Amino acid sequence: MTSIYDVAKAAGVSTTTVSLILNGKGDKLRLSARTQEKVRQAARDLGYVPNVNARRLLRSGGKGFMEIGLLWSPDQHTAFLDTMIRTMTRLRKEEAVFPMHLSIIPFERGYIEEQEELLKGKSFHGLIAVSGDDQDVAYLQSIQVEMPLVLIYQNLEQFYSVNVDNQRNGELAAEIFKNLHFRHVMYIGGSYESRTSSLRKMSFIHKAEELGMQVCVEDSNEEILAKLSGEYMTMDSYRYGREIIREILKKQEMPEAVFVQDDDTARGVVVELKRQGIRCPEDVSVIGYGLNTIENQESENSLTLILHPMGQLAMESIRMLDLIIREGEVFPRNILCDSSAFFGKTCRKPDDKIS
Repeated sequence: MTSIYDVAKAAGVSTTTVSLILNGKGDKLRLSARTQEKVRQAARDLGYVPNVNARRLLRSGGKGFMEIGLLWSPDQHTAFLDTMIRTMTRLRKEEAVFPMHLSIIPFERGYIEEQEELLKGKSFHGLIAVSGDDQDVAYLQSIQVEMPLVLIYQNLEQFYSVNVDNQRNGELAAEIFKNLHFRHVMYIGGSYESRTSSLRKMSFIHKAEELGMQVCVEDSNEEILAKLSGEYMTMDSYRYGREIIREILKKQEMPEAVFVQDDDTARGVVVELKRQGIRCPEDVSVIGYGLNTIENQESENSLTLILHPMGQLAMESIRMLDLIIREGEVFPRNILCDSSAFFGKTCRKPDDKIS
């Protein structure tokens, strides 16, 4: 299926320019007759057929921009929201997407059903939903969403989605430990477990065992969770990481290496290990999963991380929604972001190349 991006490439112009010309706004915006004809000819040569419903939607009210709703659970990493906004702004400046206005619709994890009126209506040109809760997923599968919808962190047949390869992420951590010749390793869960973190955990365990390592698993500790939940309005993952290490050291010695569910918990783990006289990476190597912020990169105790591809998630979801609104059905329906590692100070880089 020929898309607006194909026409833009053939004509040597931006997708926004193509959209404006094919929607009859070229003269109003004083685009040259030569450019307009070049775009129309490229569209004819490629057999491009505009999506009539999308065109009508974009023209509705004469707004000249897309109204996008972002369904956002506040327990997502705060940096992700900033990344979404910055990415949308950059793509707009580059004319890679149509002009967009973003509205943030907060919902509590597990209660996306409270937004049923919005989901079943037509308040926006399109929606992006950031959700990792099984209850939210089950609800979305049970209703008819009236607007184009892109899900982040899910891979469901009936929806468009942009996801992280969590299976590969878990395997990558195990392969790094194997290449460092470790025999005894541990997985430490965070302050909550989701469908995505469970997949990382199981793939890490299976791969580590397949590679001949002995694996100890420390899932979320309910007593610690109850204690911290009583002290704070929201769960403090850093504090949880410190507490779980204290609890582990009461029962056993630390293994050679630890893979931690998230970056904030991993930072707590590293700080408490140091407080207990256990050095990273000399005594215990630690790998977390999460964001490689500038603060982490420049820190004296920078975490080694399996990277969360936040920028790619934001870019792919915005571009996918833009294309759906313009074109209707698009392929591929599901995009899986790549896996990679950043080697900080808490786990040395193996001599063998890890891909």
